[in-house]
Amino acid sequence: MLFESNHQKYSKNDLVAVLKNAGICSGDSICVHSELFGLGKILKTKDEFLNDIISALCSCVGADIHKPKSSLGTVIVPTFTYDFCKSGVYDKKNSRSEVGILGEYFRKLPNVYRSDDPIFNFAIFGKDAGKYKGFSLSCFGEQSIFKKMIDNNVKFITLGTTDTGCTLVHYCEELLQVPYRYYKDF
Repeated sequence: MLFESNHQKYSKNDLVAVLKNAGICSGDSICVHSELFGLGKILKTKDEFLNDIISALCSCVGADIHKPKSSLGTVIVPTFTYDFCKSGVYDKKNSRSEVGILGEYFRKLPNVYRSDDPIFNFAIFGKDAGKYKGFSLSCFGEQSIFKKMIDNNVKFITLGTTDTGCTLVHYCEELLQVPYRYYKDF
């Protein structure tokens, strides 16, 4: 069993079934924003739990972390590094994710690519990982990873979150040029 919520236990297969029921299919690209403790009581060790979550996500889109060339889909997980705003340092290999344990775990797996943006970066694995290479002067602009995800029909998933929990909303705000957001240069 993977976790327990409201006195019911759920397995990795239950998670896969829920994702497939939600319309996630082999060959899809998914972006997963998570708050894993929102799922309930974790019933495995940290690494076993995280491995099963990643395995379930990959399974749904037809990606195999151990066989990257045979992957049909793509998994994208935030690994944002707000510390860059203070230090000016972003090291794709070593800068820790500041937005959750799933991204931090995922980015360290073999064959996982990490995007270039020093603040809003993502760990990416699968068939279309190469589509998300490159740098944009604006985190949410026309050359950003968010625009690339929209152009590539990525499906967005919030896993365990109790609010919107999806940074894509900031891309929409920039696109619409809402009056309450502003540009900040680093």
